[in-house]
Amino acid sequence: MKCCLQWSQSDLATKYDGTIVKPVANVNLRANDSSPREDIDAVVLTCSARGTQLQRKWLFHNDRVRANDRITIAGDTLLIAPVQRTDTGWYTCIVSNGLNSEIAETFVNVYQRVAGVTLRANDASPKEDIDAVVLTCSARGTQLQREWFFYNYHVLANDRITIAGDTLLIAPVQRTDTGLYKCIVSNRLNSESAETFVNVYPVASPVPISIIVGILITIAVCLCCGLFALFIVKKTCRPNPPPRTNNDTDRTTAGDNTVAANAEDGSANYENIPDSAQVGSYTQYNQFYSSHCT
Repeated sequence: MKCCLQWSQSDLATKYDGTIVKPVANVNLRANDSSPREDIDAVVLTCSARGTQLQRKWLFHNDRVRANDRITIAGDTLLIAPVQRTDTGWYTCIVSNGLNSEIAETFVNVYQRVAGVTLRANDASPKEDIDAVVLTCSARGTQLQREWFFYNYHVLANDRITIAGDTLLIAPVQRTDTGLYKCIVSNRLNSESAETFVNVYPVASPVPISIIVGILITIAVCLCCGLFALFIVKKTCRPNPPPRTNNDTDRTTAGDNTVAANAEDGSANYENIPDSAQVGSYTQYNQFYSSHCT
């Protein structure tokens, strides 16, 4: 009995020393977990294919993957245990057998822990009803969620507050916005927070023109009144000669030299010394001047 076996061109390409070689086909690369947790989970990449005499080569971002203390390559699998954030990226499996080759790819996104949370404001001292404040909450990690708090009260969006991504916008700020702000960043692995203080400064309202005019008028009136009062005081306190008495008929003003009427030579001079009546007049005058004009 003679039996003949027949193969199609797609099933049989060539024959080496009586060995039938089938071409590479249906290459598929899959991961047991496409979002493993950093430093916790392990990832197993399986590269399946049809064909004979298959050989596999692994690439990570187009660089050859080689075994080390975390990576094990065996058969059609690549094991990474545990994964780290640097393992995030595209993995490629190239399957060949000397007849042809095919490739397959998959993406592994290592679930990173929350780290490096910071909260900063574009202006920590904004002016009331004028400036806007943008709070930016940055962090490292995967699938991050953010919550905003003001003195431990949850901040919600309204007509002045906008929350988008990692930012919180307050426009314009008011005095009641002064206080401590907190941003909490979390994912399924952990959470961290950061705080910052915003101090809103009030802006002095402009003085009405009517008040300014009134102040200037008041100053002008006060100056005029002061000058007028000074003029009256000076006029009242102007030194006047003391009143004359009956004994002053033969004398000139006090303090002047007077020629003696009975002098024989007509050249004798004497000091005009006030008499007892004048002394009383001078005393009263000096007392008045001292009490009113000094």
